[in-house]
Amino acid sequence: MDNYEACEIINTIDSLYPNRNNTKSVEEIKLQFKYWISILLTSEYEKTKNKLLEYSKNNKYPPSISDIYSPINMINQKTYEEEYFERYANCIKSGVEFSFI
Repeated sequence: MDNYEACEIINTIDSLYPNRNNTKSVEEIKLQFKYWISILLTSEYEKTKNKLLEYSKNNKYPPSISDIYSPINMINQKTYEEEYFERYANCIKSGVEFSFI
């Protein structure tokens, strides 16, 4: 999962459970967001999204991270370096300016 997808998961939780942060301070929400993002980045997006949607059908309280976490299958995952060099090589071949971000 990338940052955009992790934010999408959190936004979905906020949409499904609009009152989940009503009693927290801004600092607490920022800290929670930081930790959720760092954990979600090691989770598989589609499986996590599906678990969240299934969870929301049967629970009136928002999920904890462990309720929706789906670890990445590392056998099929490329390392950061592998993906970086693959994108770089593809840009060089096609004559496109390279940007990893």
